[in-house]
Amino acid sequence: MPRSKVYTSVIYAVISSARDTRHYGAGMLAHAPLLDSILSGAEGSEHGATIFATLVDLTALN
Repeated sequence: MPRSKVYTSVIYAVISSARDTRHYGAGMLAHAPLLDSILSGAEGSEHGATIFATLVDLTALN
């Protein structure tokens, strides 16, 4: 799988995670549970963990 596709998938998932928190505008990404999971290595939320696991599976399959 090309890196650009992986990057696109991760960015899309982080933005989706941020939208789920209902914070919009400046600082929106600061409230993204998935981004916390990626940066700290900890599980931010069940939703974020599910998306992260899906992304890992996608890259492993291709």
